[in-house]
Amino acid sequence: MTDISIGTFEHRLLSAFVLGTIIGFERQWRHKLAGVKTNALVAGGAALFILLSEKIVGDSSSASRVAANIVTGVGFLGAGVMMRNGNSIKGINTAATIWCSSAIGALAGLGYWYESLIGTAFVVIGNVLLRPIGDKIDHRINQITESGNSYLINISLQQGAIAFIKHSLIDAVSAESTLHITAIQTRGNAEILADIYSLDRRQTDIENIVNKLSSLNEVTAIKWEEVKPGI
Repeated sequence: MTDISIGTFEHRLLSAFVLGTIIGFERQWRHKLAGVKTNALVAGGAALFILLSEKIVGDSSSASRVAANIVTGVGFLGAGVMMRNGNSIKGINTAATIWCSSAIGALAGLGYWYESLIGTAFVVIGNVLLRPIGDKIDHRINQITESGNSYLINISLQQGAIAFIKHSLIDAVSAESTLHITAIQTRGNAEILADIYSLDRRQTDIENIVNKLSSLNEVTAIKWEEVKPGI
């Protein structure tokens, strides 16, 4: 058994609890499942396990073993906040934040004040600053899928050219800001089918793609058709 002074024990635990509270405040402010209480308790609990291992065992290497078990245990806790809704899964970011809170609590429990503060800053900044970027990407995709046209492109090609043509198709679509690939599949060794959404109702972007691909020697035939909703 190792001797951790009462003051050190309390300071480390308090640090973990406060940092977890800071992370949880941002989550609860955005009305997420795991808020102030959850993140504070996860961080504080992780710190308690680390402190317990140091007091009982007195071996610095035991903390790493306890930390590994914390990761496993918090993984189950994170799984509990994730919910499937159709083809989408809600709560992944919340589960990741809980996971980070446990890591910060473990750092605080070991007395790494600076590292735990930096970790907290990165988690909060990541949740605050990366959110609008993710929302902008989602909005762009939803804008395309809800108000644009849907197309099916059928590409016939020479044997053995699937990888090259698939890569060429992705590059060509990426060059058009109005296009978004939703699915690509192959039939045998000489046919590629691609589902593409477009914001350009004039169909000029899809024609650009077809012209680029048809100029390749490996492409023997290419055609496209508009897919109506519900078909």
